[in-house]
Amino acid sequence: MKSKHTVKIVLTFLILTFIVYFNIHPIPTLIKSVPTIAIIDSNSGLSNTENSVKSLEEAGDSYYVKFNIKENDLYSGVDFELYDDKGSQIPIKEFKKNSDGTCEVWFLGEAAKKYQLVYNNQTNDKEYSVDFHTPTQNSDTENPSQVVETYIKKHLQDDVTAALYDNIINQSSLTTDIFSNVKPYYTPSDEEKKAIFQAFWDTYIKDWKDWKVEMTEAGSSSHSFTITYHWDEPNMEELNRKIDERENQLKKELGNNYKAVFQKIIAEIPTIIKNTPPEKNKEKKTNRIYLYKDELQNLRNGTYYRGTLWIPNEFKETLSKLYP
Repeated sequence: MKSKHTVKIVLTFLILTFIVYFNIHPIPTLIKSVPTIAIIDSNSGLSNTENSVKSLEEAGDSYYVKFNIKENDLYSGVDFELYDDKGSQIPIKEFKKNSDGTCEVWFLGEAAKKYQLVYNNQTNDKEYSVDFHTPTQNSDTENPSQVVETYIKKHLQDDVTAALYDNIINQSSLTTDIFSNVKPYYTPSDEEKKAIFQAFWDTYIKDWKDWKVEMTEAGSSSHSFTITYHWDEPNMEELNRKIDERENQLKKELGNNYKAVFQKIIAEIPTIIKNTPPEKNKEKKTNRIYLYKDELQNLRNGTYYRGTLWIPNEFKETLSKLYP
């Protein structure tokens, strides 16, 4: 009896020892985790940045499915296949592996349709699949380029006012103050400043329409737009020559009464601007802007809150040269 009791104690000790050991030092090969595909999102968009025209033509049929694979990160694009609801294989246009661990499969498909994503696990030679549906309406059917263009047109005057009047004409920084040579003798009033801005706006910007917006990329989270534009800039050298010429004439007429000289010059600058037409040129320029999808939606519904979306830098650069 004693020997049996001893054997039980030894066996119990060995079992407890094994349990404790494998809790501290688990053997990975004993339990193998099964990979699972988790769908995060399925939507429409563009991924091709090389040929914007082709991309825009395909916008109505281009979709992606975003997902991650749990318990496995050793995979590449060749491990995936895509099938429609009839079992026909759909070519994968592009496979993306994102920095956050998610993946995207891009393909040409249809709205409101069921698809199956298949993952071929090379480690255990097994297939894992998951079903998903494309959205009922392609989110890019409302031309994003038109959304951006409409917003810029609607807010152009307000944005130009903020950039030119608020930040250049009506600011007080000595480094960029266009009235720095006048202020020792005369300080322009708000009405006079507004008149100068209004003349600049009416003469050079108000009827400006030579620009267009083109969407060049639309991914799962953001859009890229290229703005091509042409602007006949004012000849600032000629404009300033006229102002200087008038200033010298007034000094001869009014002598050392510099306050009267500069007060009259400030009052006449709007007329000088209106009488100096822009200088014709054929140069086309491009700018690029990026918008997250929520920002694009905010443009659509009028809740965009990040200030000026776009105006040409030339507007600010030109006005900054006024009356040096």
